[in-house]
Amino acid sequence: MSRATEFLCGGVNADGRTVETLLHASDAWLEHHHDWVQWAFPNQDPSFFNDEAPVWTAEEAASLPPVAVENLLRLLSRFVRFLDRSDDWRAPSDHNHARITRVLLCLRDAGRHAEAREFYAFVTAAPEPGERSRRFWRGAHPE
Repeated sequence: MSRATEFLCGGVNADGRTVETLLHASDAWLEHHHDWVQWAFPNQDPSFFNDEAPVWTAEEAASLPPVAVENLLRLLSRFVRFLDRSDDWRAPSDHNHARITRVLLCLRDAGRHAEAREFYAFVTAAPEPGERSRRFWRGAHPE
């Protein structure tokens, strides 16, 4: 089991954070800390920004234990609430656009296609993110 799956199953990451830490973090904390998203929404690609970010294989992502799936969906719900309460990410260029791509890749890897489509619909309904980000989101979203 990778560090990514261990974390989603309730483990502690290198910074001592857990799923519960992220679920109860303030919006300001989520906005200003940039390493949590790789733990909450791992995928198969190493992070360009965080050498400590976990990755998982396609096989592992497709066979997550139920507790990991439950926590992944709880983290998705928290991220949606975070985005819903902020207008910052609706700007043509914002670091949250990369986070959105990561979430879509994670959901796709984990076979959570319905949730990915719902999240994709939510973020693409925003009027301002810009075509460059939308292109990344389309590429990450399961058809």
